[in-house]
Amino acid sequence: MSTPDAPVSPFAPPSESSQAPAQATAQQPSGDASPYARRDLPADAPGGSPLPQPRHSRAAVAAFVVGLVSVVLCALPLVNLISVVGGLVAVVLGVVGLRTLRPGVPGKGFAIAGTVLGAVGLVVAVVMLLVIGAAVKSLDESGELGAILDEVQAVQEAGVGEQPAASTAEVPAEVADAPGQPHVGAPELVREDFSGLTCDVLADQAVAMSQSTAEAGSVLVDVRDAVPVEDHLVDYPVPAGAEESLVLSCRGTATWDDATESSVLTQLTIDSAAELYVDYAAE
Repeated sequence: MSTPDAPVSPFAPPSESSQAPAQATAQQPSGDASPYARRDLPADAPGGSPLPQPRHSRAAVAAFVVGLVSVVLCALPLVNLISVVGGLVAVVLGVVGLRTLRPGVPGKGFAIAGTVLGAVGLVVAVVMLLVIGAAVKSLDESGELGAILDEVQAVQEAGVGEQPAASTAEVPAEVADAPGQPHVGAPELVREDFSGLTCDVLADQAVAMSQSTAEAGSVLVDVRDAVPVEDHLVDYPVPAGAEESLVLSCRGTATWDDATESSVLTQLTIDSAAELYVDYAAE
């Protein structure tokens, strides 16, 4: 026969069996625990957040890019002026990048490479400019540059049919109809036959025209040692409209009516109406 349980007093101390669940509950971490209850994991640990990587120095990268462009352009004439400015900028940026580089920030290699490339581009560009300037000065002093420019100008003028007329007059009929000379006044725009024309013949025509039209003191008496300057006897451009085309130009030694001598340039041109004109000018 069992005895009934004795009533439990509310003031009695708790038993061990009732304390165990409470202690277990108190030891379990709560889902809302403080963030300071857990230590942060290092970056290389599984589950750890990666640390931000430092960027390259902007001045160092800019020095490398500008220096590379300066080296590429330094050997090109005229364009290498960009290398002079770019080389200076690359050197300045490289030095600034090296001096302002903080520990742990990459970019030292870019800064050094940019400084070296900028210096090389600057030196090569300056040397090229000095060489080109010396060559141009040498040509100018020897007169070759002026001769080259004159030839280029003469070719351009011959191409468009524009020729200088220092003393221009229409060829007299008796000269134009001389043996071996082309017929003047052909109605069609065709290339005339100038196979019999030489510098000596042109000189004789210039003397004859000068004696009939020139004033005293500027009359040609004789032209000797005439040599061709431009010869378009077979390939002169057929003129159109008011244009004139150069057929032949020669340079020789002229004797004037005042007994003086000088170099003279004689020219024969033709217009769209196939009219021939002789020009001469003392040089």
